[in-house]
Amino acid sequence: MISRAAEYFYCSASKIGILPLPSAAESTKTIRIYFSKMSQDITDLPNQYQELSIIYAASMAYKKEHRFAESSTMYGMYLEKLNVLKQELYNVTPEVKTQ
Repeated sequence: MISRAAEYFYCSASKIGILPLPSAAESTKTIRIYFSKMSQDITDLPNQYQELSIIYAASMAYKKEHRFAESSTMYGMYLEKLNVLKQELYNVTPEVKTQ
């Protein structure tokens, strides 16, 4: 069993990946996933991520229809909004004590 918890995981048709990557000593150990949830309902996502998922899906739909200019525009919007959200989550100013 890995001593530290895997914070993220993903699965594809042929493998399951985890992040952060295990060290060489940990790579031969068993990984157990205790909870996973899939949903087809966008309202299960937190409000701040709902718009992102719609923009990303629209980008992929345009790409599938070979409308690459629209796909690129939508994907650019997705990345911009994702960067703004990331800055809001990770660039939190420390609280100042009030006297």
